[in-house]
Amino acid sequence: MRGRWVALALWLVPLLLFAVVPVVALLVRGVGAATGGLGSVLSAESGALVNTLGISLGATAWALCLGAPLALLLFRTDLPLRGAFTVLFTLPSAIPAFIWGMGWLSLASPRAGYLNRMLGADVFDL
Repeated sequence: MRGRWVALALWLVPLLLFAVVPVVALLVRGVGAATGGLGSVLSAESGALVNTLGISLGATAWALCLGAPLALLLFRTDLPLRGAFTVLFTLPSAIPAFIWGMGWLSLASPRAGYLNRMLGADVFDL
């Protein structure tokens, strides 16, 4: 039993020292006595906070509405080509966001995007 606690401490102490402590120190410095505390900062930036919460809740609801039926279909039924569909729907999470951004730029940039070349000038403007 004692070995488990030692193993947990060996894993948890570096995590706290290198991840949690710097973030807490940054928050304490950034939202210190000079700004009047956390409440005044949050109230001054309430529009950004409300927008962020709304977008994140909307994205969560959208992902749940699409993902739950898809998960039921793929993992609880005897769908043909189930393995191929699983790989196809998992693949976007394996591609880095930088690659997705470069792809969108090559598709919809105002001067050299492939979609603007096909559809005419200035249809998309990233």
